[in-house]
Amino acid sequence: MTVSSGAIIKQTTTVFVCLASLLLLACSSRMETFDSTQSLGRQLDDLHKAYNQSAITENEYKKAKEILMEHYQ
Repeated sequence: MTVSSGAIIKQTTTVFVCLASLLLLACSSRMETFDSTQSLGRQLDDLHKAYNQSAITENEYKKAKEILMEHYQ
């Protein structure tokens, strides 16, 4: 199976966005507001794609999802 460079770039970008979001969330143990240019739905979708593409583990997926959900409550 041949993987195109476009597919690799897209997967890498998705992983980067998810990890960058998690890094920003982890930088502060207490955040008054959570400012993001992406909706919760979009972030969850990107996170799910990263998990489905085996870019992150199930534990990483669950933890990241929990963090996102807490910040949008």
